[in-house]
Amino acid sequence: MDRVGIQNENTNKRIEQNGDERSVTIPIVTITLYDNMKFEIYEKCVMDKIINVGGPPSHVIWDLSNLTSAPMKYIIPQVRLMKRLKSKIWDRIVKSTIIVNDSNGGNAIRRFLDLIFTFYKPQRPIEIIKKCEYKD
Repeated sequence: MDRVGIQNENTNKRIEQNGDERSVTIPIVTITLYDNMKFEIYEKCVMDKIINVGGPPSHVIWDLSNLTSAPMKYIIPQVRLMKRLKSKIWDRIVKSTIIVNDSNGGNAIRRFLDLIFTFYKPQRPIEIIKKCEYKD
């Protein structure tokens, strides 16, 4: 199966700046990955839903909790994609949350992510959490 799920939503987040609290709307984009996905479909999804979108930058939730194993064959394409889009990632993503599954497969995904982040240092905050810890 070559599924990549997408969910767009907006949320109001309260932020403080210089002691003044104000409310801003930060779009949230959730991208859910599944086993046997095709990288080309994933890349198109990233471009269409995150990079080539107008408006304010997004908080992206990368839901990897449905992966039963780490997609090791995509390490090099993923690092290349991130390096190629480095400036656009800075402009379009304010934060990333990565959700991994609660089982041992989640540990394999964490090692996969560690390997990717060895070759590409994220520019914005990234939070890696277990599915059981995620609250929408």
